[in-house]
Amino acid sequence: MSYNAILEIPNVVVVSGPAGQSFRPVDDVAELTADFGRDGDRAIIRADGDEWLKTAGMWAATGENFWGTLLEQGAAQVDAATEQAGVATEGAQATAADRVQTGQDRTATGLDRVATGQDRAATGEDRVATGQDRTATGLDRQATAADRAAVQSKFNHTGGLQRLPQQAVVQPIILGANGGTLLGMRLSDGKAILNLASESVEIAPENVGVLRAIDRAVAIPGRGLHNYVGVDARKPIIAGKNGGVLAWLDTSVDPPTLSGAFTLTGVQYQALFPNDLRGRVSDYAEIVEQSVETLRFIRPVNDGNNFQHCAPGARVGYITTAQYMQLDVHWNNLVTRLDTYNTICAILVDGVLHSTFSSGFAPGTPGDQSYTFDFGSVGLRKVEIVWCYAAGMELRQTRFSANAALAIADARPTKILNVHGDSTTHGMTASSIVTTWSFGLAADLGRQLLNTANGSNTAVASQGALVAQAILDTGIADAKALYSIGINDCITNRVPTAAFKTAVEGYLAGFRGLCPTVPMVFCGAFYCPAHETAHTYPLQDYRDVLQAIVVAAADPNLTYVDGKTLMVNSADRLVGDQTHPNDLGCSEIRTNLFAHF
Repeated sequence: MSYNAILEIPNVVVVSGPAGQSFRPVDDVAELTADFGRDGDRAIIRADGDEWLKTAGMWAATGENFWGTLLEQGAAQVDAATEQAGVATEGAQATAADRVQTGQDRTATGLDRVATGQDRAATGEDRVATGQDRTATGLDRQATAADRAAVQSKFNHTGGLQRLPQQAVVQPIILGANGGTLLGMRLSDGKAILNLASESVEIAPENVGVLRAIDRAVAIPGRGLHNYVGVDARKPIIAGKNGGVLAWLDTSVDPPTLSGAFTLTGVQYQALFPNDLRGRVSDYAEIVEQSVETLRFIRPVNDGNNFQHCAPGARVGYITTAQYMQLDVHWNNLVTRLDTYNTICAILVDGVLHSTFSSGFAPGTPGDQSYTFDFGSVGLRKVEIVWCYAAGMELRQTRFSANAALAIADARPTKILNVHGDSTTHGMTASSIVTTWSFGLAADLGRQLLNTANGSNTAVASQGALVAQAILDTGIADAKALYSIGINDCITNRVPTAAFKTAVEGYLAGFRGLCPTVPMVFCGAFYCPAHETAHTYPLQDYRDVLQAIVVAAADPNLTYVDGKTLMVNSADRLVGDQTHPNDLGCSEIRTNLFAHF
């Protein structure tokens, strides 16, 4: 008894050429008008793969078919890989039984039959039979190999797929038993290079009957596919490059079934790594790492809570026609102030909030998570990932529907708004990054956001130069800045006219030493009934000192705003601690501050 199984791996094809000789996928022949494309361009009809050529301003069918061309090229690639592996190809009509006798089992998915069945590649019916499950399950059925027409493979930990060092610009991911590469990854853009003649390969190991589509066909260099850490009846069928397992055969059931380190879904994806040039990164202070591994930000001021590992409002944008997007992120637990955690990140579509996502782990617990987003239909759109304001999040991989167009998002504004201060400026405790007053104010002003504020921050003279340098490091000349401070100084009983005044004057001097003419607003503390009169010095004293410093400076680019006037002085504008503005309070602060800029 035998069963058929299909293991589908997305085959990403990049077709490029000089201007005037481009491939242009279209949905319908009606789109091929005289003003579409240039002479020499070729068009592909998505529905059937037919190719059209533009000559002398007119489009005409060539009689060629794009899908057929791909299959022929794939077959040629298999031949080349076979020759490099030293496998004799002259026996093109040899049966799978002959290959068992010669021990020339070639690849993880049974590519031995592709070498002898190239006529099937031309029709997309690659039915590469292998005996992978025989080694995996330990069932020695070579005596009946002639009947089953399958080839014994070596997919196991000791004699199976071997880890290769990085080779030029393509990293091997899945190898054949004789050294050939079944699947590689191009490091420049993270795209899969699949040495097959079609998108799917049918495998027929003994007693396995499944039809599956794999939504991820690449592994991250240096990370690979994570090892399975259990003991049961599952046998490894296809190994990852670092000793992990892509597919398992479960022999505890009859018939046996396949499972693996992948998501079973009908959607095929193309993967983009964090350093892919089609992602536009903006609204950040500094990038710690941007590689095929991860994208992680940092901010200039550390006040002891490690809030520098937050990146409030940082974003990555893409232009795409994809209906589906997936994200892999890592919550790094680098922020040590757990009671302020807010991990709600946002997905914007054409500048409008589409959805949010957040950590599923307890505060302080690191971990990896994946998220899927459905935009409802295929269509051209700008998609942006926006970082949360109070947790450390790293982007590990972005995936879009396999056949979707992808391009870098249009440039963000070449103007920037910097906000610095304490928790009420950092974002605490708005419901999410998009409801913070600073995020909304930057949008209203048509500026990128550079939020360097830290929860629990007090006035510190040295921070002025740090924040000014962060502005300069963005390379954006048109900048505006806001500094709001005083609540935590009040709580800690700093003398308003002494320690507090000296620190704020030092902040201003350090900032002006690097950014002498950047327009700047000093903002007194917002309405805060929990601390207005609860400490040695009233909170109003700290507001008054800020205003006096502005007056004394006689700086034409420095103004003072009384934060207490920016929202209705009512408890329903604050969260339960009667200190931090809620979403309603933030919206009023946003609106009223706009007038001062």
